[in-house]
Amino acid sequence: MEEKLLLQFNDQLAIIQQHLFDAANIDNIFWQVQSIIRENPNINKPNSFLDWITFRYIDSIGIRVRSFSDRRKDTVSLWRFLEELKNYAPSLTRDWFLSNYEDLTKHMAQKWFDNIAGVGCDHVSKTTIK
Repeated sequence: MEEKLLLQFNDQLAIIQQHLFDAANIDNIFWQVQSIIRENPNINKPNSFLDWITFRYIDSIGIRVRSFSDRRKDTVSLWRFLEELKNYAPSLTRDWFLSNYEDLTKHMAQKWFDNIAGVGCDHVSKTTIK
């Protein structure tokens, strides 16, 4: 796969990864706050604040989940990334994948590639990406 395309894919993956980390952070904070509330009987009562924080959590997570499936051409999304990656499936070879690892970790990379492409497969199929 050409270097320019790899850089483009890496840039897109960095954006997608950041969206995932943002969602995980929001989720973590929400459940930490819920734990604090549960442990404090003085604030563990139905009220506007609890409603607000719950609705903001739902909105925030919903927006991030929706962004993963955004199909607009002016966005970076997991759906668009995978759709584009399908066009390059034959280039996603075992040899190319293993070339990114040092000799000490190639045995693990072999297993990782098998998990993605299938045991003994030489490249990732479009069906797998789909």
